[in-house]
Amino acid sequence: MAWRKYWEMYKTGIKEASAYRLMSVSSFFSTIVYIVLLLAVWTAISESADLVGGLSRVVSYIVLAQVINSSISQGLEKWFGSKIRKGTIVNELKRPVSLLSQAYLHEIGWQSFDTLLKSVPLLVIGIFFTGLELPSVQNLLAFIVAVVLSFHLMLVLALSTSMLVFWTKTDGGVRFTRVTIVNFLSGVIFPLYLLPESLRQIFYLLPFHLLVDGPIQVFLMQKTGTEVLVMFGQQIFWILVFFGVANLLWFKAKKKLTVQGG
Repeated sequence: MAWRKYWEMYKTGIKEASAYRLMSVSSFFSTIVYIVLLLAVWTAISESADLVGGLSRVVSYIVLAQVINSSISQGLEKWFGSKIRKGTIVNELKRPVSLLSQAYLHEIGWQSFDTLLKSVPLLVIGIFFTGLELPSVQNLLAFIVAVVLSFHLMLVLALSTSMLVFWTKTDGGVRFTRVTIVNFLSGVIFPLYLLPESLRQIFYLLPFHLLVDGPIQVFLMQKTGTEVLVMFGQQIFWILVFFGVANLLWFKAKKKLTVQGG
């Protein structure tokens, strides 16, 4: 059956992630250390300045940002870079599943494993040790949907930037640039609501806030009802945009790959 080949690609991602589970565990503990350091910094800031919503809101935002970031992080540039350098990408092109579909399903499988190993424990720790309060059942379900959409938005964004590896031949710089820009503009590094109104509106014109800041607002009950539905619509819109960009770049990358192959 046709669905079995896609299921196999998904399982391959899970198997590879489980093979590197020690890396996931070490990443989990490094994230905890990072959260502790951020909390220390913001605690010091709160002692010398008034924070909008108080320190507790900042703490909740920081914890949720790391939970979401752990759930949606991508390494597609590395996946493509490794296959391009080794030349094995030619073998991937011979498979009955398109290369973009292979990458997509691989990352879904990998991140499914990582989410259970990292994100869920981080959320539990946040609830029990930082006083993070659960939202209403409706918003909790909406939060889960928002994170799923964020994952796919990050995935198609990473898929787009991964196509640049066909030209650069190295994946490290491309991934570092993408991660740096996304972290700064999405709310991973600092709460976006603390920005001045004029600057915050500029950030909200870009799609990156939908990755982290948007789902956080849903969890913290800052968005409810139709506001949540509007955000879902925005996430889906940008998923389609970056999916189109990824396919356009892949069309050009195939020509580049053909030229290199002689």
